[in-house]
Amino acid sequence: MKTKTIWEMILDGAIAGIIPALFAKMPVLIILYLFIPLLWVDLGRREGWKKTILSTAVAPAVMLITKNPVLILTCTLYLALAGIGLAWVYEREVNGKKRMAAAYLAVFATVIGGMVFYQLVHHMAFMNTLVKDIEAFGKNVIATYKNSAVFTKAQSAQVTTAVNSLIDQTEEMLPSFFLIVPFFAAWLLILACDRTVKRTRAAAQPLKPLSHWAMPKPLRNFLLVMLIVLLIAQWATGSGTHIYITTFSELVDTCFSLMGLSFLYWVFNRRRQRESFGRKILICLVLMIIPSSVMILSMIGVIDVYTNLRLVIILRDSTRRR
Repeated sequence: MKTKTIWEMILDGAIAGIIPALFAKMPVLIILYLFIPLLWVDLGRREGWKKTILSTAVAPAVMLITKNPVLILTCTLYLALAGIGLAWVYEREVNGKKRMAAAYLAVFATVIGGMVFYQLVHHMAFMNTLVKDIEAFGKNVIATYKNSAVFTKAQSAQVTTAVNSLIDQTEEMLPSFFLIVPFFAAWLLILACDRTVKRTRAAAQPLKPLSHWAMPKPLRNFLLVMLIVLLIAQWATGSGTHIYITTFSELVDTCFSLMGLSFLYWVFNRRRQRESFGRKILICLVLMIIPSSVMILSMIGVIDVYTNLRLVIILRDSTRRR
């Protein structure tokens, strides 16, 4: 093994160990840590995935300066799963869908592992602690409004009702949050890894852009069944707190919203040889302004998935060219 390679592995491990030590003062660095596996993928692409094991062993040794066992265990788990795992995946030239699945499983397993480590170390359930923190934050907001002496009793009562309702909705959405966010984190990670490996050798099957995503038939059928089941469940249970219904509804809405956004990207870029990044940003900005944009995207996604709308548009365009 070359001396240069050994020092590179140690340096990568040191970088991955130093960043968590800065989390306490700069929490935003946790977003940067999401992309730490890029170092592992780049090293594995050039030297082989086994070379990343030393970097993964060096990182927790450096993280000992944090004296935070939960942080050390969680970050090490992430490096082992996302770092070594993706390095192996890219070395084997696995296709884009499987890379996405591997990245999602790595991020999701890290989140669950962090919760388990927290409970083992602090003897407290992470979700219960998080719910208590949310409720405490809500109470502080309500107390601030009441003590400001600016609002009337009626206005303060309205704020209290709104905050309590928001707290209940947030607590209902926590399970879906921890299921959906790892997907978007994995998506960003894979896009960054694809760009990184281009410096040495392009991936065999790079991840397709969102506008070219197509929902597999088994998933299409499953979501159709879920739509029917959720409609019946919501009609049967009426109003109230139903955490399971909320979780499945959020998952289904996310799937169809992505397909709706995929359709919009495709429509506004179908006549261009290369997709316009500016148009994509403009579409996102417009959707942020429009009320109930998620519902609109979901409806577009349902139409796109269960009809041949794209084919109809392609045939219409070809007829016009004639």
